[in-house]
Amino acid sequence: MTDVFTILKLKIISLLHATQKGEAEPKNHWLLLITGIGLLACGYYISLTVKSPLKAMMQFFIAVLLVVSATYILFIVASTIVLKLMKQNKRYYYQANHFITVSNMLFRMKQNATGLASIALLTTMALVVIVTTVSMFVGQEDYINQQFPRAVILTSSSDRNISIKSVKKIAGDNDVEITNSYRLEISNAIAGNLINQNKLQPLTGNSATSADNLSELQFMTEKQYQYMNNENIKKLKSNEIYVYDRQETFDKNNITFLNKTYHVKKILKKIKGVPSAQPNMTHSMIIVVPSKDITNLLGNSFNDLGDKKQIITYKNQLLFDITGTAQQKKNFLKSISRVKNITSEDRYSTKSVLKEFYGGFFFIGLVFSVSFIMATGLIIYYKQISEGRSDQNQFDILQKIGMSHEEVKRTVQSQIIWIFGLPITVAIIHLCFAMPMIHKILQLFGILIGPVVYITTIITIISMIIIYYLIYLKTSKTYYQQVSRKNH
Repeated sequence: MTDVFTILKLKIISLLHATQKGEAEPKNHWLLLITGIGLLACGYYISLTVKSPLKAMMQFFIAVLLVVSATYILFIVASTIVLKLMKQNKRYYYQANHFITVSNMLFRMKQNATGLASIALLTTMALVVIVTTVSMFVGQEDYINQQFPRAVILTSSSDRNISIKSVKKIAGDNDVEITNSYRLEISNAIAGNLINQNKLQPLTGNSATSADNLSELQFMTEKQYQYMNNENIKKLKSNEIYVYDRQETFDKNNITFLNKTYHVKKILKKIKGVPSAQPNMTHSMIIVVPSKDITNLLGNSFNDLGDKKQIITYKNQLLFDITGTAQQKKNFLKSISRVKNITSEDRYSTKSVLKEFYGGFFFIGLVFSVSFIMATGLIIYYKQISEGRSDQNQFDILQKIGMSHEEVKRTVQSQIIWIFGLPITVAIIHLCFAMPMIHKILQLFGILIGPVVYITTIITIISMIIIYYLIYLKTSKTYYQQVSRKNH
């Protein structure tokens, strides 16, 4: 209905002269600007404040929708406002290169803001996918090393220790040598609700399915800790404990199990010989207690409360390395897996499984990344063709009024750099703010954040800038050819 009234108001003569009429300067939309900034701030806030890996996966798409909406709004609105502010700065604006660039960009952004926003978002998606999948593929070695302090971990399903003599006999039968062996006694993991980081409550029907504050705790006696670290420490009191947080998020002075509060005497950076990564990706901690009496009482309490009944028992493990050929190791692991009351885990089979798993993600990520980059290149290429044709008359007029060809070329270059530089800059900013959430998601797949992830991120950004620059060189030639046809 609105279009009908608009057409009725128009005069035929005005339609005939529409192409000769100058375009009106775009208006400032302050309300939309505030909305865009608010949406962007909310998206960034979710990424920066997310704590749980499970929560990060659930909130990732909400953050993406907020940032995508904000990007389109800000490209349409904020770019116009910034260019108008640059225009008001007389010292900057009244220079040959700046005058033409700012004036032309002011009207160009009105038409092409959504295209530039799409380029920025496609570039962001390519960066995020590459960083995530490459970090997973490259970081799997670190994850395996942290999950397996030794090549093989044997766990007894009974209360008895695993006989090292029996293991060495099986090794001898398979021409394999056992080295660097040691024993580890540690409890099974119990899941609980770690409220405010220092109050552990049993899981109930609702909390068992929630990602909020979900933690897994294992227990180790003070005696075992001293054996693992080969040091004599001052004996813990009945209400004192050590805490080792694998994710390094715990920083409290005490922790409460149900209604019993224990003083955290020391927060440990690591426990020698204990896996620093778990196959499951929930928040996990190891609590060093004075004796098993404490875990016996805690286990009984956990069975009295909550819907999920859990019993705390200690498991005896034997960890060691093996030397020999690949086939000899394979035969030994096959033989040891047949022993009753023993379950075995090894670095070699785990590495093979993870290589296939992460390799699949890497391939998918590569396909998506190439697709995003190709889509970005095509959008930029056709954008340069269409803009070059529309700008032919403008640059022809500029030379007729006295501008040299070199000045026109510098002006065109300044304008193209503006158009190319803005999307890649926005994409890198988006990636930087998304990194905390990406880190949490990587933890879900067992990738611990360290030098490997940071180096991968830096190399990815540099590689994307180089690819983007090559696209710029290729497509800018097309633009120059378009606008220079009438300039010779």
